[in-house]
Amino acid sequence: MPNDDIDTQAQALQAEWATDPRWRGTQRDYTPEQVVRLRPLLPMAYSLAQAGARRLWQLLASAPNVATFGALTGAQAVQMVKAGLQAIYLSGWQVAADGNLAVWHVLNYHTFQLAREYGQRGMSGYVDLQQAELAAEPDGYTAAQHQREAGTNYFDQVLNIVTAGTASTAALAGSTEAEQFQRAALAPAEEPR
Repeated sequence: MPNDDIDTQAQALQAEWATDPRWRGTQRDYTPEQVVRLRPLLPMAYSLAQAGARRLWQLLASAPNVATFGALTGAQAVQMVKAGLQAIYLSGWQVAADGNLAVWHVLNYHTFQLAREYGQRGMSGYVDLQQAELAAEPDGYTAAQHQREAGTNYFDQVLNIVTAGTASTAALAGSTEAEQFQRAALAPAEEPR
């Protein structure tokens, strides 16, 4: 990319950071020029993502709170919207496959029920689910400890190595789930069955 293009785009980005309320208070350890140099030669348009991001920002800026969940599948997202949630989070790798027919019904029905309860009762609806999950742990259910299940501790360790301990985006550090790793480390190993 020619330097004059980099300079023009960097100036526009700097102006956006300075004037758009969305970026107020954001601290960066990089320059607009560094961001522009990482962009592909051909600009990519993410119209749906940009529209969704604008809508979410409007909700966050205008409402005292926004009830939201993360969906594992596109079908879950549809159920969440039908249940009344104003915002959902979708990650591409998560929604790439919806599983089999049995999983389809289980995920969608329970997602609908949870989203409806959460939308109507707030965190109390979620707490009921969490209590049922924790009650199932003696039977071997472990998904309530989702940070451990997803390998968050490992990825936080990689993040800390790569950033020399300066990252502020570690998922586990300081979270309520951190204790789960302490309990897991102290628990005696299970005997193979």
